[in-house]
Amino acid sequence: MIVRREYRFEASHQLLRHPGRCRRLHGHSYRFLVDVEGPI
Repeated sequence: MIVRREYRFEASHQLLRHPGRCRRLHGHSYRFLVDVEGPI
């Protein structure tokens, strides 16, 4: 049997020493997939 779950989340960060646009606070969207397989 395989059980599959999908999780979505948002996270923000900033890179203070970065010379470009990432110096400002900004965010990203992530998708996390988990498959677990085993006998019943």
